[in-house]
Amino acid sequence: MDGLSDLAWYYLSWEIPSEEEGGEEGDLEGRLERLNEWFEAGGGRGAGRAKMMSVQRRRAGLVAGKTVPRGGAYLEIPWEMVMGRAKALEWPELQRVYERAYELVTRHNDRDDRDVASLNVLLCCYLLFRAPAPYVEALPRSFDGHPLLRQLKLEDDGTAWSAARREARASLRSFVVLCRCCARDADLPEVPRARYVWAYLIWTTRLITVSLPDTPQSAELAFVPLVDMTNCRANGDCSRTVKESDDFAVIRTSEA
Repeated sequence: MDGLSDLAWYYLSWEIPSEEEGGEEGDLEGRLERLNEWFEAGGGRGAGRAKMMSVQRRRAGLVAGKTVPRGGAYLEIPWEMVMGRAKALEWPELQRVYERAYELVTRHNDRDDRDVASLNVLLCCYLLFRAPAPYVEALPRSFDGHPLLRQLKLEDDGTAWSAARREARASLRSFVVLCRCCARDADLPEVPRARYVWAYLIWTTRLITVSLPDTPQSAELAFVPLVDMTNCRANGDCSRTVKESDDFAVIRTSEA
């Protein structure tokens, strides 16, 4: 094929839990409509007015309204809507979260990745306390197990699976403790522990690496609306999200 077919689907890798179907909380159509309106109002552009729509039962996908050629842009996201370090640090209280996380990680761990660990705490707190409501509402609300464990494809009753499960649980537990401590010290509102667990799982499944050509910082980790809700494959032909100008991040179809 020379391009994607009309009304091509980019499937989300999540499902709305069955107990949330129906009623205001389970209103998938309404949540997607609010997301699309927010994205368009902010200057987001999609090929053929691409937008999120419900697909089949309890699923959602990004629909392109016209053929997208190989290497063509199917989403252009205003840089102002990309939720990374700079966006989060616009909030003084989140600046304090980041500084406190860095201090605690440095104090209790001899880690070379303390900046990455602090950034992850910052982004999770941004998601919980300052991210735009239409974006947050459209995210999955629960997960069937730990998403990283599902990627390992280990036997459920195997020793490797048991070890990986213990490690995943320990990682989640320590991360949630760190996030709650930093949020409390920054005088952010109290929220249930389950919300921090949710933010951790969103972080592990939605964070996107945005390429930054011709800059000292070659990439930035961020939540990128709609892009982080599309299906992706870990291979050499997978398209990248690239900041192509000061104003937009762009994701293109594969040229292969």
